[in-house]
Amino acid sequence: MPRYFCKIGTPSGQVLTRELDASSQGELRRRLQEEGVWLLSLREKRLFSFNGKLPRRSSLSAWQFLSFNQELLVLLRAGLPILQVLEALRDKMDPGPLREALSAIRDEVRGGKRLSEAFGNHPNFFPALYLASLRAGEQTGDLPVTLQRFLDYFKRMEAIKSRVTGALFYPALLLFSVLALLVFMMAFVIPRFSRIYADANVELPFLTRLLVSFTDLFSNHLPLLAALSLAAVIGIRMGLKSRAGRIWWDRRRLQLPLAGVLMRHYALLNFTRTVATILASGMPVLPALELAGGTLTNSDLEGRLALVIEAVRQGGKLSEACEKNRLLPPMAVRLIAAGESAGALQHMLEELSAYLEDDVDRRLQRMTTMIEPVVMIVIGLVIGGLVVAMYLPIFKIGGTI
Repeated sequence: MPRYFCKIGTPSGQVLTRELDASSQGELRRRLQEEGVWLLSLREKRLFSFNGKLPRRSSLSAWQFLSFNQELLVLLRAGLPILQVLEALRDKMDPGPLREALSAIRDEVRGGKRLSEAFGNHPNFFPALYLASLRAGEQTGDLPVTLQRFLDYFKRMEAIKSRVTGALFYPALLLFSVLALLVFMMAFVIPRFSRIYADANVELPFLTRLLVSFTDLFSNHLPLLAALSLAAVIGIRMGLKSRAGRIWWDRRRLQLPLAGVLMRHYALLNFTRTVATILASGMPVLPALELAGGTLTNSDLEGRLALVIEAVRQGGKLSEACEKNRLLPPMAVRLIAAGESAGALQHMLEELSAYLEDDVDRRLQRMTTMIEPVVMIVIGLVIGGLVVAMYLPIFKIGGTI
């Protein structure tokens, strides 16, 4: 059911913002009119939009979000009333925005709101997928079970993200180190050798002359090069922020050798595991696809998902729509088709996400195993080439003597 952001005026003169469910805008207008309030503005809340923009991230770190929800889960399992749970959580918080948000949430729940509705008024702290899980738990009456399922999902995704970040950290550190070393040598070391050779009045080898000329160009025009580099970075960022630029770049990323398949499978892993988690909470397929779309983080894949969602909305099968729009690889399409036929779509999506997770781990290990020696060889060739180029005149002078 669609959700709407509503700004309403009460008979007492207050102006409030609410997030409400309704089958249509007309039905919502009639309901608010019957309640005796004035509708000032109305905007549909889209859980996932296909404009290349990601949902706003939580103001909490992953650790803070996980810690908060683990405490919430323990208190709910202890059987405490929800107001006591919120007060206990609030009293443990240090002064800050989250404590103020919990105070507002407690007052809203005391006023008759559901917990998911009260949390929904603070999207900076609680993302849409989390709110959907809370709503599903409230509807089924097993909020602790649904919350535990979401926390298991959240931990799994954070673990995968940590493995990907850790695998790419060492090669990135090596590249940064060699760039810093090159800048240092061209700015300080090579100019000193150049002055020595100039005073010695010797004919330099071609490789040394080429290096000295490049270093002089770098040193004499450093402010201009820095300004051009900054302008290029700003121009590229502005281009990638546009819809066309973002789509072009995301499409090129997926076509990169080795890394392209890895990025595609990582995005699909996030997507399939998220859909499986939402389906396990009792949500229908179509809202689950819309809600999980933000986890793809690739505008090309998001555009394909938009076509899949439209096909499913018109009554088509999910597997056929994924195959037609090339959202998933053939093996994944076959698994989803089997799940649809057997009525076990959630189970098949879990199996698919487990397969993709293993595949991402294998590709990460393979790529890092290949990248590290390649980076070391490049570093050796670059640094060795610089050293040889600077010492060639010394060898030549020594041979002459």
